[in-house]
Amino acid sequence: MAKNTIKLQNKGNTQMVAHQGLFVVERGNTIPAFKDMATRTHFGAECDIHVTADKKIVVNHDNDIGTTCDRSMIIETSNFEDIRAASIKPFYPDEPHKGDDMRIPTMEEYINICKSGDKYCIIELKNHFEREDIIRVIDEIKALDYLHKVIFISFDLPNCLTIRSLLPDQPVQYLIVHYNEEVLDILDKYDLDLDMHYHYMSAATIKEVHAHGHKVNAWTVDNPLHAEYLASWGIDFITTNYLE
Repeated sequence: MAKNTIKLQNKGNTQMVAHQGLFVVERGNTIPAFKDMATRTHFGAECDIHVTADKKIVVNHDNDIGTTCDRSMIIETSNFEDIRAASIKPFYPDEPHKGDDMRIPTMEEYINICKSGDKYCIIELKNHFEREDIIRVIDEIKALDYLHKVIFISFDLPNCLTIRSLLPDQPVQYLIVHYNEEVLDILDKYDLDLDMHYHYMSAATIKEVHAHGHKVNAWTVDNPLHAEYLASWGIDFITTNYLE
């Protein structure tokens, strides 16, 4: 484990979600990060998905793999074979190479790792997805028999609404920075949950959203004191880079 790791435990009804796997131990959104997460006590792992030019679903935070890999390439305009040929850079200096684990993961690989540890998959649709691509994502998860342990999240409201239209009972969290009454109206109208920047979260916000029957997640909380406050306010999920 990395030195000076902050340990945030599940508290009461508040569940901890590992941001991009276990980002403090391994590079985020990689197979090693997800494998490490799967052995721990938390609720699940968040990841970011993209669709390649040839319609393969892969996991990476940014549109350009150059932030994590040995070459620059835009996922949405590149083919899967080229994306997989790139090598993920080591997270630590002089880190031993981890073979095939150091390549951009597919969504299938991510889900199977979560499945191995009986963890929830919190899947962020990173950009705007066309309806047929969302159907492709859903069908792939159904084929893996793991839709019952998936929560979808997105900053793109049309993504959330498409998922809701296709899966009326599926947990979907609307990602936002700032909360207001317009957001609450959206949650009510489309039966969405809230995933909000922790810095702008308050006890009153959590209470109001709960009163309307929606769950609340906070991103990305790396300070134990902030996590304690949020848990004391009854938040449902905390997404964090630090997790034991």
